[in-house]
Amino acid sequence: MEGLNSNDIWVCDRKVNLIDSGDFLICGKKVNLIDSGDFYDSNDIWVCDRKVNLIDSGDFLICGKKVNLIDSGDFYDSNDIWVCDRKVNLIDSGDFLICGKKVNLIDSGDFYDSNDIWVCDRKVNLIDSGDFLVCDKKVNLIDCGDFLVCGRIVNLIDSNDIWVCDRKVYHIDCGDFLVCRRKVNLKDCGDFLVCGRKVNLIDFFDSNDIWVCDRKVNLIDSGDFLICGKKVNLIDSGDFYDSNDIWVCDRKVNLIDSGDFLVCGKKVNLIDSGDFLVCGKKVNLIDCGDFLVCGRKVNLIDSGDFYGLCSRIVNLIDSDDIWVCDRKVNLIDSDDILVCGRIMNLIDSDDILLLSE
Repeated sequence: MEGLNSNDIWVCDRKVNLIDSGDFLICGKKVNLIDSGDFYDSNDIWVCDRKVNLIDSGDFLICGKKVNLIDSGDFYDSNDIWVCDRKVNLIDSGDFLICGKKVNLIDSGDFYDSNDIWVCDRKVNLIDSGDFLVCDKKVNLIDCGDFLVCGRIVNLIDSNDIWVCDRKVYHIDCGDFLVCRRKVNLKDCGDFLVCGRKVNLIDFFDSNDIWVCDRKVNLIDSGDFLICGKKVNLIDSGDFYDSNDIWVCDRKVNLIDSGDFLVCGKKVNLIDSGDFLVCGKKVNLIDCGDFLVCGRKVNLIDSGDFYGLCSRIVNLIDSDDIWVCDRKVNLIDSDDILVCGRIMNLIDSDDILLLSE
């Protein structure tokens, strides 16, 4: 973060060097844009964990909506672009929608003429002053290297410290990381703290053990799995593999036969009615496209409106994904796991996504 010349960028509290390493974090997934050619060589781009080829097919996924940028001319022919399910013409009118506010980037010179950019309804000049707005806090990235994360001011250049959800982490010298206010050294010993318990991630690779809510489970030998303090044998009893049953919050659910699903102790039939329960709120995903996130009603289909907490995107298409208590979990990608409401990547031990409490 030495400034604009270092090619570094921060994505979700992680520092990424786009030119040297080509690594990029998108929605908690690490993507190497240079080595694999996912971006530069093949014109592919990653949007919310999906690889899209902009030139060959022109398809693009934005907020769970498929947009064809080439065939319909929404992007290339007419200079239109899609932002959160809204079509915007950048050249003709210069209008741009950011966080539900209409901004004219051309007529007023807010973007092209003066190097200004709009972030969450605030005008920021990135070149002249180096100021940037993050969560409505003003940060000067160039002059002093200060950065505001969740209301805390952090100096990323001098001390290498970073704040994640009001927790100070020192990344470079010792590899320490704070999880649940506990200090963990990920590099030296491979230890990891989950809910205040010390876990050795290196032993995990050898023995296939995993810690879930302070309990050690061997996934391969016995097929046992602990969910919310209850022991479930997914292999021997066929609760998962044989019968398509799954355990959610201590309840056995058969996803295929009946379409029922338990979320927070509420029974939901996903197949017959398209209803879904999130935090006790009933949502019909099929009929009207409405979705409730933390008590906010979102219509993804009709209006393209989105109200989220911490920029959570609802993905209704990817069948591998599942929502548990407002958190998206990828059941096939075995690197990801939800432990006490936190998404953790157990294989890439340097990466962790801390959601605000």
